[in-house]
Amino acid sequence: MLNIDEISDYRDLLKDFYVQKKLAFPLYSYKMMGQKLGLETSQLFRILNKTMHLPTRCIPLAKNLLGLKGR
Repeated sequence: MLNIDEISDYRDLLKDFYVQKKLAFPLYSYKMMGQKLGLETSQLFRILNKTMHLPTRCIPLAKNLLGLKGR
């Protein structure tokens, strides 16, 4: 898992979360992660590939998914 000091873009943290989850559960998919964030599969794919940013409405859900605290 990435350390918070090693990331320069929050999307790297999301991508690392996805990769770790996929290694632990091979059936984990973009669709499953997207559902937890309130996104469609194609939106999540674009976010993880850094061609799109996470919508502001999804930030609280992403915080919960990643287990982050604070602002």
